[in-house]
Amino acid sequence: MNKKPKISVIMATRNSEMFVDFSVQSIVDQTYDNFEFLIIDDGSSDNTFKLLEEHSRIDRRIILFKNKKSVGLTKCLNFLLKKSTGNFVARMDSDDISFKDRFQKQINFLKEKEYFLVGGNALRIDLNGNVFHKTNVPLDNKQIKTHAIFENPFIHPSIMFKKNDILYNEKFQTTQDWEMYIQIFKKGKVKNLSDFLIKQRIHSKSMSSSKRSLQIENSIKVQKSYLKDLSSKHISSPFLKKLNRTILNHKEKLSNNEINQLFKETIEISRQIDDSKIDNIYLKKIIYIRFLKFALKFKLIKFFISIFFSNKVYTITLVLIYIILEQLNSIKFRLFRKFV
Repeated sequence: MNKKPKISVIMATRNSEMFVDFSVQSIVDQTYDNFEFLIIDDGSSDNTFKLLEEHSRIDRRIILFKNKKSVGLTKCLNFLLKKSTGNFVARMDSDDISFKDRFQKQINFLKEKEYFLVGGNALRIDLNGNVFHKTNVPLDNKQIKTHAIFENPFIHPSIMFKKNDILYNEKFQTTQDWEMYIQIFKKGKVKNLSDFLIKQRIHSKSMSSSKRSLQIENSIKVQKSYLKDLSSKHISSPFLKKLNRTILNHKEKLSNNEINQLFKETIEISRQIDDSKIDNIYLKKIIYIRFLKFALKFKLIKFFISIFFSNKVYTITLVLIYIILEQLNSIKFRLFRKFV
């Protein structure tokens, strides 16, 4: 009798015939073998389901479902959550690849620690599987909860969490995972491992590319709701929209005066947040990094200089070192991609 905790792996897919074989095989090849793999085909018009059927005939841990018409990712994931029978739930995407020891690392952590959810880092790959970026996610509980004020703190297909009654909010067609994490924060501690757990494929058909505007709109909803939990101060939607369109996503430019005003507003809001719930030093670091990166990209020298000379030099130096290291990392992976 297998006494190891059972994992329910859930994956929704649609028209993924190019990559789904690699994705499924990476789960089948996991060193931790006590799992069920629940996959739903959300109305594919290509050969995705036929490929899945071939896998399911070979491995009985694979359980297939099929929608005649597409209902969207959020409803598919909730359907699979309700069907799952494991002690833990792991997410997977049909164009990504899990490293073979991913489940073992995550289950070892969740069994021994009083944590509710654990994720990890990803190597980002292109259509041909070439690595062009490696992520650097926040690691500890308070840093993750702080990071979630501005951005999604987890890589969705890397997460594993304890089975519970939480479902994705079906009002969200995108950022449904970020919204769910905010609910999970109320249930217990969370963690990101520093290890690279998956290869995450980024391409023109991925949601992060094709539905960016909707993502920003939904991000604002998540941020506003979360800030309401963290602070007694009302945070306006216009402020969050401006912050997302400029500092967080670089979709619009700002003048020196505009960025200076937005910076002051952001600092003021940060002072209203309950210190017991977040890492205040880490929050300040995030704000400085985001604003200084934006100022450097759009050559807002006046703002950059004013921030540098009006604050403690050692703090700004640390931020600049972080930005330089991040840029060097980006250059290294672009070169890797070019010559592989």
